[in-house]
Amino acid sequence: MSSFIFSPAARQDLIEIWQYIAEENIENAIKVLSKIEEKCHMLASFLTLATNAKT
Repeated sequence: MSSFIFSPAARQDLIEIWQYIAEENIENAIKVLSKIEEKCHMLASFLTLATNAKT
């Protein structure tokens, strides 16, 4: 699994997204952030594959 790092600004945005959604439904807030993290892992994997394919 490829790794990635959220910038401090992105991390703050994710916290604010979670807080906004959690006001109505904490379970949905957790699900949304999990999906965002899942997609980031997927994108990082594709970038790794693309980089390795060029060499």
